Amino acid sequence: MRDAILNIEEFVVGVDSCNAFVSDKLLCHAVIYNLQCIGEGAYKLSRDYVKSHPEIDWESIEGLRHVLVHDYYAVDMQMVWMVVEKDLPILKEYLRNQISDISKASPPTSASGFYLNKSAGFIERKSSACMPPRPTTSER
Repeated sequence: MRDAILNIEEFVVGVDSCNAFVSDKLLCHAVIYNLQCIGEGAYKLSRDYVKSHPEIDWESIEGLRHVLVHDYYAVDMQMVWMVVEKDLPILKEYLRNQISDISKASPPTSASGFYLNKSAGFIERKSSACMPPRPTTSER
């Protein structure tokens, strides 16, 4: 999720308005794809984690992904821009705090570049100069 947010932030650098965003079809598609990735990440969180962290509206994040994937032609691009402008900074800060807390408590345990934090309910990728291989099913 964090990487998708960083991608979106990089993509919209210099985009100063909703009109500028909507007029760039390639940019819109890139942002939508990364929002789908965020929604998929939210969906894969354990239900216990979601219940214990109600400060984030995980259901709405998953719901947005559902709309972006299944009702693509009904997507309101102004709403997408509002999510990018208003909601992603909040989610980014939340994830930054969660990852910081996890990093202090759980060192990476996988040579693949990923580690599973069961109490947090998600997989975190160790930073590296190149993309590590995908985790095996047992690491998920």
